[in-house]
Amino acid sequence: MILIGLMLLLLGAAACMGLTRYVPTRWLGVAAAVLLLGVAMLLLVQPAADTTTALDMMAELLSVRLDPERRGLAILMLLGSSAALSVLALALSPSLRGFGLLFGWALLTLAAALLGLAGEGLRLPFAWGLTAILAGSTLRATGTTGSAERMPVGTTAGIIASVLLLGYLLLLPATAPQASMQSVLLLLLLVAATVLFMGSAPFLYTRSALVAAPAALVGMLGGVVAPLLALGTLNHLIGNLRLIVLAPELPLAWRTVLIVAGILALLGGAAGAASECLLKRAVLWLMVAQTGPVLLALGLAHPLGSLTVLALLINLVLTTLVAALAAALAEQQTGSADITRVQPDPPYLRGDLRLAGVLWLVAVASIIGVPGLWGFWGRAWLFTIITAQVAWAVPLVLFSGVLVALAGFVPLIRMFAVSPAAPAPTEQDWTIPLAPVLLALLPLPVLGLFPDLLWQIWLAGLPAMPAQLPISTLAQIASGAGVLALGLILLHLWQPLVTRQIVPDSDMPPAILTPDLLPRQLVPLAGLASPQAFANLLWLLVQRLGQAARQMMLLFEGRYYLVGITFALLSILLLMAQGGAP
Repeated sequence: MILIGLMLLLLGAAACMGLTRYVPTRWLGVAAAVLLLGVAMLLLVQPAADTTTALDMMAELLSVRLDPERRGLAILMLLGSSAALSVLALALSPSLRGFGLLFGWALLTLAAALLGLAGEGLRLPFAWGLTAILAGSTLRATGTTGSAERMPVGTTAGIIASVLLLGYLLLLPATAPQASMQSVLLLLLLVAATVLFMGSAPFLYTRSALVAAPAALVGMLGGVVAPLLALGTLNHLIGNLRLIVLAPELPLAWRTVLIVAGILALLGGAAGAASECLLKRAVLWLMVAQTGPVLLALGLAHPLGSLTVLALLINLVLTTLVAALAAALAEQQTGSADITRVQPDPPYLRGDLRLAGVLWLVAVASIIGVPGLWGFWGRAWLFTIITAQVAWAVPLVLFSGVLVALAGFVPLIRMFAVSPAAPAPTEQDWTIPLAPVLLALLPLPVLGLFPDLLWQIWLAGLPAMPAQLPISTLAQIASGAGVLALGLILLHLWQPLVTRQIVPDSDMPPAILTPDLLPRQLVPLAGLASPQAFANLLWLLVQRLGQAARQMMLLFEGRYYLVGITFALLSILLLMAQGGAP
């Protein structure tokens, strides 16, 4: 079935590129999203155990057969990308043509990522590099990458990551590696390839070109494709390492590498999200902040380890996608993704931002683990793991959750602060893509209330899973109460604000707390995930030292001969003094 899905994606890409001048781009995008849904449904079909088709034999020969674990990740990638492309397509004008290349390149990117999820051995770095190149072509098709002569930095980073992955696969010994410095460097190679490919800490600056693209595309490329391909591959290769070592627990040096990488992403991503006012970049910061718990769970040996990794990875994809769709709706209604420019009155506001506020609130709540959402279960299992093995990391995880909550507070207040005097939405504003938004949003509360659904459908049949889903009655009660509380909060926020006239006190000057007050304090901590500001500071220091050296050279330029003449005169005077002495 995987080969049929790949062929359908290639045919869809060819159709989008060939019909770009004849069919409106909106309908090409909708058709591409529907095609992704069809391929996802196709991957759900399991062939009978006693039948083998020619395509199955070809897939076995090419090593592109999906195992049950990565089959679920591939279906999640296709469904999330379908929602993102639907929102992007419905935001376009019905009469717009000529941008079918955008959806064609997007389908090719998904085909390469699907090949990476299904590949083994040396096919993995090939799929990584191909995905990075096609993702760069998708960004160029939007017309937001600037010069077409220079390769986007994300594409360069993806190619370098694929080379690092290739080096890891070539240098990996066939026998059980020892916990030596060479093996630690080998694991560092794998972790560096993973975080570089997805733009996690400390390489978030490689996603700078992605921020200029539409927010829905940020959610697809930065929140769905890259994390699933990179972390899915890392999880698969770490599992293979455990099989080679023949022990569920990796050596201490290897676990240290994963834990340190997780802490860097956890703190740097959370601080960066709280220090960001641009919604699209904040979405990427939130993605980095959620990479940390996944790396932590990968580095610790526990019966709940595999379950926690997949739960956190699913939550990462869903919440990043939902947050990106919230940014897309806010950008569509206000014309800007900068939350400081979102004002409740015309002419800034052209529609209602309450739906975007709901999406943003649910995404942030699931990230911090509010009961009633899917993120609650992943966080609960994560705390079980780290409390048993690395209790010192508990305050860091809690602190990162506080920073993420602060990161979501200011955009949430701005989105719900809609003036009742705002104009009624126009016909164009009513084209809000409710179906894809609900497709991305509903899994968070549904799986939060009924986690047994995902367990019975997918997780229970995977290796290294516990005998039963570790859910207590108290946790289920907390989930129900959390959904009820979240619903009441949303119902209260959905009501229009009541404008009140308040007479200012003449003795008290007005005080305004701007959204960039907290960001300025968190920039140093955010440097753990994106040290670009630190690199800029070093470059400025080098420039200052160069200017000082230049001034010193200018001081003596053209005058060094005066120093020589002075020394010569002194020498002559000394000789004359010696000659005249008795």
